[in-house]
Amino acid sequence: MLFSPRVTTKATRAFKIPCRFAIEWTMRAPPWRQAKQPDPGLKDGARYEAAASQWWEGQLEPFAEQHESRAEAVTRLSGYAVRAAKQAADLAPIGALGRTALRTINTVDFIRQYGLHGLAGLYLRQEIMQSAQLLYRVSSQLDVQLSMSNLVLGLYYRAAMQSGARGEDPDMVRNQWGCNSESANQQVAQATEWGPFGLFYAYQDTLTCQRLLSHHGYDLILAENSGDTKEKPVFFLAANRERKRVVLLVRGSQSAVDWLANVEFNGCQMELADGSVHQVHAGIYRRALWLDETVGPVLEQFDRAGYQTVITGHSHGAGVGALLATMRNVRRAQLGFQERKVMCVGYGCPPVVDEGLAGRCEGWVSQVVLERDVVPRISLKNVEELMERLAREQHQWQHHATTDWEAIQDRVGNLWAPRTRTLSTAKPKLNLNPTKPQPPPPTTQHQSRHGHDQTHGHGLDPRLVPPGGLVLLYQHRGFYRVGELTSDATSMRELEPSDDMTQQHSTSEYWEALCEVHAGLGEPPQWERFGSRSECSCCDAEFSWGSSGQSVAQTYMDTHNCHQCGKLVCAHCSEHRQPILDLRRAVRVCDKCFYSTPVTQVK
Repeated sequence: MLFSPRVTTKATRAFKIPCRFAIEWTMRAPPWRQAKQPDPGLKDGARYEAAASQWWEGQLEPFAEQHESRAEAVTRLSGYAVRAAKQAADLAPIGALGRTALRTINTVDFIRQYGLHGLAGLYLRQEIMQSAQLLYRVSSQLDVQLSMSNLVLGLYYRAAMQSGARGEDPDMVRNQWGCNSESANQQVAQATEWGPFGLFYAYQDTLTCQRLLSHHGYDLILAENSGDTKEKPVFFLAANRERKRVVLLVRGSQSAVDWLANVEFNGCQMELADGSVHQVHAGIYRRALWLDETVGPVLEQFDRAGYQTVITGHSHGAGVGALLATMRNVRRAQLGFQERKVMCVGYGCPPVVDEGLAGRCEGWVSQVVLERDVVPRISLKNVEELMERLAREQHQWQHHATTDWEAIQDRVGNLWAPRTRTLSTAKPKLNLNPTKPQPPPPTTQHQSRHGHDQTHGHGLDPRLVPPGGLVLLYQHRGFYRVGELTSDATSMRELEPSDDMTQQHSTSEYWEALCEVHAGLGEPPQWERFGSRSECSCCDAEFSWGSSGQSVAQTYMDTHNCHQCGKLVCAHCSEHRQPILDLRRAVRVCDKCFYSTPVTQVK
């Protein structure tokens, strides 16, 4: 007997509906939302020009829904099946067993992705494992390599020591980068204006993007949302008649881990219209060249009509936009056109140009970089130097790893007995004086340890960097601030591990940071320095009482500042998150502050 979807419960739908009926019922869902392209028989360039001509004549119809094919329905259903397998345990009648099954599914999936070293990653935090996977892919193109297990351990313990260095001097980053200069604030205002376009709209389906753009008075003219090939990126082109603006949205990767899979990570030479030759990222340059050849004629129509062109994107979408803007601006300058340069506003752009071209792009490219985002710094040379640094420091982090491993073995011998807070009566001060990592010796632009004009056979002589004018969004005592960067700044020439180096590449992290800086919040509370106390200010236990590892590095990872009172607390006494002052996002607060805050003040 077939069950009606209107009367069945959630558990019944999950476990009792026959498979055949479930498929037929799901296929009657609302149709897949796809764009109605004008005359799909034309080649890309001709089709784009035809759509633009229709828009100029006021005859371009809005994109409409099209019913999905059966093959597309099968693809959609396969995605549903994967998600259902991970969620079915929560719908089971025996909830405890269901939750155990769900954890087992997630653990098996994690080990499947990262191999047996993923077991260490479950202890050493998933963010570190994701960073290790990303760096391991890049290091396969280098002579200097570490095993995956050594790379994971090296990243984790170096990140821990970096955390200790920042905690020992909470004002170190602000003193290094300054705060809220006039030019940086102007770039932040521009980046905030275009943030919804590059960070969110570019990642939507065609009809959703069309609806969101209409809120700003833009008509969607071109939408290439059908596939993401080596040459053809996903993009949208929209225009605003009233403001005489045309915007090109180039989609990037949705995570730091998978952006390398979308474009090949090697270099090539790019010759500009003025005859200059520069080293650029090959895969990203290929996409920019394709856009220049196919969408370029459409952009020229708007340029001749006096429209301002803006290209925006996130991740490698920002890199594609920067190279496209550079090619078009140099060509326009050769033809004598100096007004209304093609502008590019990017977020989390990877290293795509050499340092000579990066400075030249400052007049038309503006890039936003989060403090510890790994993607803008993941050039081959930066990864190579990080690998060499981890290899040199192997004896240091192996000492921490041995200490933690011995503590884990002791706990296993006690049948993994739960840890409890142990109060200290003497309360001696713990002398936490982390050794700040020293930067590597500077290398000249045209010289590497392998000689001239080569980086392991990939033709990458100079260090590639993000192009244009850079603004850095960094956290000072938990509040985001803005500082100015140059492409040759130490921060862009070094790849320092942190426990959130992949998480900070997300679009939501960039948007929250931009909104926070743009709001111009006041001064954050003073923070206690690491080492000013040896016990948690809430429970009087050692900071790492709840961790299996007992090394100094693990103590750094387990020591936190409450964002509201600034005192040092352990991880278990600071599990709550809530907005404070005028912050939009929820931040770490200690138990004392969380439970003493009046209900009317909790947002």
